[in-house]
Amino acid sequence: MTYESYLEACRAAGTTPCDPTGGLTHAALLKTIAQEITANQHLGDWLEKQAGSITVVTDSADAMDALSQLKATGDVIGIDIETAKGLTHLRHPQAGLHPAISQIRLVQLFQSAATGVIIIDCFSTGYGWLTALLGGRYVAHNSKFECSHFWHRFEQELNIECTMLAGRVFDGMSRSLAELSLEHLDLTMSKGLQVSDWSRPHLLDEQYIYAAADAVTAKLLWHKFDNFFDSSDGKYRTAYALLKKLVYPVVRQAGIAFDLEAHATVVAGWQLEEASARQTLANLGLDNPGSVKQKQQWLHANLGIEDIMDWPLTKTGGLSTAADVLERAAHIPGAAPLARWGQVSNRLANFGSSLAALSISGRLYPNYRIAGGVTGRFGCSKPNIQNQPRSGFKHLYRAPEGSKFVTCDLSQIELRVAGLISGDTAINEAYANGQDLHLEVAAERAGKKSSDVTKEERQAAKAINFGLIFGAGAKTLRQQAISSYGIDMTLEEAQEAKAFFHAKYPRLSEWQQEVVVDANAWGYSESPYVKLTRHYDERVYTHAMNFPVQSGAWEVLALAMTYIDSHLPGDGSIRISHHVYDELCLVAHDEQVTAAASLLRDGFLHGFHSVFPSGATKGLVEIGAAQTWADAGSKENRIKEASL
Repeated sequence: MTYESYLEACRAAGTTPCDPTGGLTHAALLKTIAQEITANQHLGDWLEKQAGSITVVTDSADAMDALSQLKATGDVIGIDIETAKGLTHLRHPQAGLHPAISQIRLVQLFQSAATGVIIIDCFSTGYGWLTALLGGRYVAHNSKFECSHFWHRFEQELNIECTMLAGRVFDGMSRSLAELSLEHLDLTMSKGLQVSDWSRPHLLDEQYIYAAADAVTAKLLWHKFDNFFDSSDGKYRTAYALLKKLVYPVVRQAGIAFDLEAHATVVAGWQLEEASARQTLANLGLDNPGSVKQKQQWLHANLGIEDIMDWPLTKTGGLSTAADVLERAAHIPGAAPLARWGQVSNRLANFGSSLAALSISGRLYPNYRIAGGVTGRFGCSKPNIQNQPRSGFKHLYRAPEGSKFVTCDLSQIELRVAGLISGDTAINEAYANGQDLHLEVAAERAGKKSSDVTKEERQAAKAINFGLIFGAGAKTLRQQAISSYGIDMTLEEAQEAKAFFHAKYPRLSEWQQEVVVDANAWGYSESPYVKLTRHYDERVYTHAMNFPVQSGAWEVLALAMTYIDSHLPGDGSIRISHHVYDELCLVAHDEQVTAAASLLRDGFLHGFHSVFPSGATKGLVEIGAAQTWADAGSKENRIKEASL
């Protein structure tokens, strides 16, 4: 049945076609489907030329036989799946995406035009045949998706290459299948049918064509990338191998146990704060803080002339009302009431009811994007736990009864990496002696003993150290100090702090200038260990300093994660729960807490020594254990090295 005949049947019956998006009107849906037909009408011809026939398999024995023939050649098989929403979670925002609340509908396989595309309909065959996938070599785009669904079904690893990660190595960013296909295969693809109704008893011709194209393009792209790897003398393949090795450690993460009742209490408090902040603004003449125009007018009326001169502008020249801009301006009296409202309204939007809706059986499953950042750092969404409220929130993550969160954070890792890469003696000797550089800087600037340094003075030193290792100017340092650390310093104080920093770390300061010259001369930067590359098409300054340091810290975490995942006990008594930047959190049965802490220590030391063999590790890892994530990270619950 084609889309046209499907729509005609609906019109004749007077019914509305299934709307998988849940929000389109009948007319809009018809228009959308028509657009998809037009956008993909060339795919059938392209597939016939590139892949030959398309065979739909509905019998389990036939599926296993077809797969056996493909595996027998030893050649890589393009693979893709289409998933439908689980019947008990039809309205869940992750239905059809997360394997716990989804069903695999189709498995598409492609090896060559001689074999054609094999599409296996799991609603007809069942799922027993899936284990026959073991032993084959595959390639998919964003293989983490396929791996997560197959792991959920039979908990064994498949050897799946990933064109998204391969493209990430060459391009410096994760690109969609449509983008890569256009560039490397000269194929225009529309991905609108990705959200079509894959649970229909009888799928449409356009759906089969769409599904087949994903498997074929993955195989053809891999052929291109594999040749690129070979022609680069192994340089890019090493970085790709680490990215690929991270797929299953991410897939196997247990999810974060989340206290929904306590969360509801927190959200209720935020709602009261938002109402109070909104009323304060109304009393000051701003009736609708959701209106950009009204906010701009209000800022003009309440900011001083110097603040207006320094205020970031939009592309059209208006005062910016972006959330991060307002947050950085919270210390400015004229902007403070609006910044307060913006902060709490953003909390409600991002961590209120929409966050609770993502819970699956009391757990949150962040979508980690491997090397989602330009430095290799993980991206994170739905929910983004890397950008959650700084206080009064982490206690909501509560390990199940009989278990504890065991968390490990790398102490001052960016400074350590910067010292090792640059060869700065002052930094490296301080860490070799187990010193706290933030405390040392605070004491030296204040002319005090370390024991007399206040919490605020150390926090100011932290802002200086972490701000200036990436080449921030005095103005940027001032902004970062208030927005990230709550430290209000004048421009003169920021200038003095910058001069102090460069005098204290002379070799680091020299390296910062050297690395900028090198990056602009060669047009790229490399990570310290696997040589993940970032290319530049314009002159750079702070990026050149940032990339080697941040990518080095990422490599330590990535290697620690793969080590820990490979050493987890098979009984599930210790599992990776989640990770945030340089912190990795395990969930362990109470009797396994010490073993989990030892595993975290060994994993991070393995990662650090792999990247920086001569690096000092005294005080590198900070490990704690408790029922909640907040308590596990507190000093009171820290586990001493001697007890491991």
